[in-house]
Amino acid sequence: MITLQAISDSLKAMLEELETGVTVYQHNRPDGFVRPSYLVHLGKVDVTALNGRYIDLRLEVTLTGFEDVDVYHQSQFDALIQRMAQVMALFYDGYFRVEDRNPHVEAISANHGLDYFEIKLAVEWSEELETDSGLPLIGEVITRIEEKGGQ
Repeated sequence: MITLQAISDSLKAMLEELETGVTVYQHNRPDGFVRPSYLVHLGKVDVTALNGRYIDLRLEVTLTGFEDVDVYHQSQFDALIQRMAQVMALFYDGYFRVEDRNPHVEAISANHGLDYFEIKLAVEWSEELETDSGLPLIGEVITRIEEKGGQ
């Protein structure tokens, strides 16, 4: 089963490989925050197809890239857009590796400010649930139906 932490760790590793030496934060920006850097944030999780055996999961992920800034807190726009495009291209195949699985990237959207960009991913995958609870199956069911009052 894919864990949310495994997804976050995989995305972190992809960003570290893309830009060697750039800091990648997970879940929050700590004190001592440096630029350039990335932030991997896991958002909303939807679980559907609840049939007792399989579930479908959809996770919203935000990858934020922070660019170097000057004394006026302005970044080099060309460098910002280039980094954004490089990160988006990591997901153009429609999937990425998480341990021994490849969850599907259903959608990518991007936006930017003056010194950062955000890429939102919709990640989907299915899981088979463990069905052996260790409890014995019902072997016999006895019911009793009584009729009350002449209605």
